[in-house]
Amino acid sequence: MRLHQGYAAKWGADLPEAKPGIATRHSRDFVLATAWGNAVGLTVAAMIPCLRLYAFLGQKLAQPKIPEHAIERRDLHRQQ
Repeated sequence: MRLHQGYAAKWGADLPEAKPGIATRHSRDFVLATAWGNAVGLTVAAMIPCLRLYAFLGQKLAQPKIPEHAIERRDLHRQQ
């Protein structure tokens, strides 16, 4: 969470005031409903689209050909 807070401060975003969009709310509700009444395996399966998106975005942000993106290489290494 420190990484999120650090970038939010850097970009002037107010995280406590941020509101999730409709697609985010539906996705969250789906995962929570799945987790509430099903086995762990189904919960993991419900999370896969989100995990794949995070992996895709992370790979894109880590590409050196992006001239001025906000995540610097040293920040990526610091989190490992």
